[in-house]
Amino acid sequence: MGDRNQRGKTSLAEYAAATATGACRARNEDSFAILSEWNVFLIVDGQGPDAAGLTVAGFTSAFTQEPARTDPGLPGADSLARAVLLAHGDLHRTMLTEQSSRGQGAALAAAWVSQGWIRTAHVGDCRLGRVREGKLEWLTQDHSLEAAMRLSGDPPEEIARLRETHANVITRAVGASKDLVVDLAYHPTAPEDVYVLCSDGLTRHVSFARIARRAAATERSLTERCADLLEATEAAGGADNATVLLLRIRR
Repeated sequence: MGDRNQRGKTSLAEYAAATATGACRARNEDSFAILSEWNVFLIVDGQGPDAAGLTVAGFTSAFTQEPARTDPGLPGADSLARAVLLAHGDLHRTMLTEQSSRGQGAALAAAWVSQGWIRTAHVGDCRLGRVREGKLEWLTQDHSLEAAMRLSGDPPEEIARLRETHANVITRAVGASKDLVVDLAYHPTAPEDVYVLCSDGLTRHVSFARIARRAAATERSLTERCADLLEATEAAGGADNATVLLLRIRR
């Protein structure tokens, strides 16, 4: 899965997305998907060579192959959460049946834009944020050991030691175990809001201030802002795959 980018418009949003392998990685295990007909957007940070592709395929099929993908165990599930859970089930079953896929998993962030609303789902340490009136706010909380330590009030020096030795330990992952809890939220939108979906290859290596400044640069197109953000990861050493997807609400 190499580097790629995409841009376009749907009935409700303008978007741009890009992913980069980074200078220190042999392959890109991140991916993204744009389901423009449904105004649905997805980024995935895979753990293993097959995880991102399988997660994208399972998630996408929940929208494109209905009712073939109906699941009697999820009759009343929110459609976005259901897509994540179907992808989770596909990846988990693959891990159980194929030796080469064992131990894989994925983090993801997804957004579904409706008139006046955005619905979000996330698992792991992919993030989703909103730029409104020039200010960036993260709308998701990482499912990671570091985030759990911060919430529990652990000493900063212990968190710093964790970052040095186990910087990206996540506590939830698509496909990793039989059951999965998906964080789902609804947010009212305003015209010109910009939503940021990104993998931890950006957030772990680039400061919040720099991300905020580049994501909110109204003099730059969304495509240019994606490039600027990925350029910042390269300037920081390119230690990880990085993916950014930006959405601007049109109405």
